[in-house]
Amino acid sequence: MRVNRDLRAIEIPSVLKLVASETGFGGGERIFLDLAKALIELDVNVVIVTPEESKLRKALSDDGILTAQSIDAKVKATVMLANDFKSLLKSGLSFGMKRGLICHGPWELTWKKKAYLKFFRVDLFCVSNYVAGFTQSGMRIRRSKVCILNYGPALKKEPDLDSAKVLAREKFGLRTDTKIIGSLSRYHSVKRIDELIEIFRGREEILLLGLSTGFNTQDEIVTKNLIGRIELPPNVKIFENIETSIFFDAIDVLISLSSAETLGLTFLEASARGIPTFTTAKGGPNDFLIHGLNGFFLRNESMQENGKEFFKKIQDNNLLERLVRNSKAINSHRNPKISANQIIGTLL
Repeated sequence: MRVNRDLRAIEIPSVLKLVASETGFGGGERIFLDLAKALIELDVNVVIVTPEESKLRKALSDDGILTAQSIDAKVKATVMLANDFKSLLKSGLSFGMKRGLICHGPWELTWKKKAYLKFFRVDLFCVSNYVAGFTQSGMRIRRSKVCILNYGPALKKEPDLDSAKVLAREKFGLRTDTKIIGSLSRYHSVKRIDELIEIFRGREEILLLGLSTGFNTQDEIVTKNLIGRIELPPNVKIFENIETSIFFDAIDVLISLSSAETLGLTFLEASARGIPTFTTAKGGPNDFLIHGLNGFFLRNESMQENGKEFFKKIQDNNLLERLVRNSKAINSHRNPKISANQIIGTLL
């Protein structure tokens, strides 16, 4: 991992342009939002460019960021930090501008993309070792051009967690004396939402499913249609585009049957809140989820076996209490400000 230079000796550029082209709001956009706020707090002159109809733009506006920052895409930037490759291409072929790309997924890379990244010497900021592995093997990018961000979500502290739980459950119409299992993701085949619903069929535990929309991909359309055709059991509740803080206030345990996660942002947020996590995912969670300490990997041969293991473990209240204590103590070295300092120290 790259060692940052002394930030006090660095002259902040006249403009650092942050560009994101997606209209939906997922993990990558959440990271972009947190980094934008952290960079502004570090007195970096930031220009933010997002589509008018994007959910990210609304989130930036709701947080009062766009009202304070220029959004003129024509402003000449000294440094450009893009959230996806399409945004990076918007900088064109101009020279004299440093470029950075936040890599939050192993995107399909054509030879043209690889040539662009190498020719313009783009610095890559990967959200996990899993993603960094793709950039170094599939793209053959030099390790000196790859920085792994120590990113973790910025959390809002609640003064009364019990009160927040009651209010959150009232919002979702859930009982306060029942164990609530949560799963938060977007509509995507890799998330295996249909299989998750099936392991809860016939169970007493409540599954609160928070699903995000708006990416308008073929996979999202197909997955949403698939879930729409399932006869939901009464203990499975689906809510779309819910506020993440309210979702986490409502649940006791987090579960995901995703086959892979580039970072596992929901697990990071759950762990920081002291919520035990269980997942089948490979990839990003390996950076911070320690099996048996702050959560468990469910990697049996069948989903039925994963379900049996999961439900057996959550019946052990002593185990859950230990996971809660450990979760709160882990990942204190991850937050948006640390990541913003990594970016500044790399690009300047």
